[in-house]
Amino acid sequence: MPRIITIEKTVIDQINAGNVAVANFFRSLPSGSRLQMSYQTFSQLNEAEQRLANDLRVDHPNTDEHYLGWLRARSDSRMRYVQQMDPGAFEAITPEYEATIARAVGSELMTFDKKLAETYSRLTARLIDKVVPEMSNIPAVSRPRNYNTGRQILGLKPLNISPSGAVLPTPEPMSVKIGDKKIGTYDPDSHNIIPTDGPRTRGGARTTKNITAQVGDRLEPVQEHGPSASGDAKFQGAVLVIKGVNYVLQKINGAIQARRFNEAWARLQQGVQQRLDDDPQLGAMLFVYYSQAQGDIESAIDSVTVFESIQVGYGFSPDDAEREFKSRQHITPGQGNVGDTIWVKPQAPMDINRLKLPFATTVAGLATFVPGKEKLVRVKFSGVSGFDDKLSSRETLTVPAGMTPRFYYLWPPKEIRYYNLGRVRTVEVGWTISDDADESVADLGIARKTYKGIPVVKLDSFINPSTWFSDGATAAMVWPADNRTANLFETARATQDNLSLLAGQGIGPMRWVRPEFIRVLKDPVG
Repeated sequence: MPRIITIEKTVIDQINAGNVAVANFFRSLPSGSRLQMSYQTFSQLNEAEQRLANDLRVDHPNTDEHYLGWLRARSDSRMRYVQQMDPGAFEAITPEYEATIARAVGSELMTFDKKLAETYSRLTARLIDKVVPEMSNIPAVSRPRNYNTGRQILGLKPLNISPSGAVLPTPEPMSVKIGDKKIGTYDPDSHNIIPTDGPRTRGGARTTKNITAQVGDRLEPVQEHGPSASGDAKFQGAVLVIKGVNYVLQKINGAIQARRFNEAWARLQQGVQQRLDDDPQLGAMLFVYYSQAQGDIESAIDSVTVFESIQVGYGFSPDDAEREFKSRQHITPGQGNVGDTIWVKPQAPMDINRLKLPFATTVAGLATFVPGKEKLVRVKFSGVSGFDDKLSSRETLTVPAGMTPRFYYLWPPKEIRYYNLGRVRTVEVGWTISDDADESVADLGIARKTYKGIPVVKLDSFINPSTWFSDGATAAMVWPADNRTANLFETARATQDNLSLLAGQGIGPMRWVRPEFIRVLKDPVG
């Protein structure tokens, strides 16, 4: 009978470490079986690991409609049942497990992470779901990972992979000569000598097509988006130099495209450096656009990466720079898409008061925490379903001695617009007024003295038993009022946005606090 098995990164790691038992297990699965993983896990894999997952036909849905519609419809009722039968079941769940557990509900889970396996077993003890039983007979191996070793034990074609996991261009075949006469080329993949007596495919077969594959210079393994040894004579790609730091662009690996890039950057470099020198708190986000030129259908090179242009956004943080960039009109030559983003850090620390508030929010009032209740709510954004508190939702802050955190609570936006699957989408934000905040020491304006309460966002909270039969959990959107509070907030997780749906909307410093943990200081602020 076909099986549905959810895997996570430790399984990919074991394959690349040469764990033959894992490969044999996959080969033994009944016809029609399916492998799957959460998109969060897939997005954390490097290029070689993603290629392996795709070659294994691992399903990793990357749409919020799929994840929130089909998946949560299956999982919510089951998880509520588990919570009713075992109120402490969710205590052991940590953030990195949540997406995998949600994806695995209704299937078998395969993992070499003992804590994750134990957590899933406990959550599904009263259900038919389970950890793959064969795991008891598949010991983990401790050998170093080799991406082509993993492909070899699975019977997959090897790739040209750097130690960092980047898939590099396929090297050109070597010439084969008798004396001074070239008789063909040796192809390392097929181990064939391809004659020079006419055009042939890469496998050696004759073809009537003209084979005109363009092959770029091969790159040595480099670190993208960071300092590099750009002076290495072996490197022939494009290097962006700014503020004393070198950035290597691995996608540009041909002399022609490198020249085009360097010429474009030469026109921009002085202006970008001057802008950053004028405002040391400002950083720059460079967006490098590429297009794909179609290669020969018979060739091993599927397409050629063509450099199109460089665009620049300025901001006090990467998200702020992307937000500023999206707010302006741009003319981009060709049909390019962003292929590289490079963040040039500011020269001086950021002042939180210079950052814009996220979305269409405005300040409602100034507050601090109720003493002893310095806790945040961990929240994730789920596209069509809006904001949702996490399975383990509370996160305690460690406040330095003598410090009083100060933050603004915000008026939430009516709706949030985000970009997904090629178009702009809109989700309404459900919010209300809560009277649970402490206003005993508040400096209230005349209008506020006629009513009590602060604005809070309604959170979908099926995992909180106390809210199943009420209006649900709520939390206030809060924003640090000073740099010390901003640094304190940075010690806790920001709003989780696995699919980057809120990229460029300025949510970085924003956090969430339950109204009963808030002590109002001033409302309104002005």
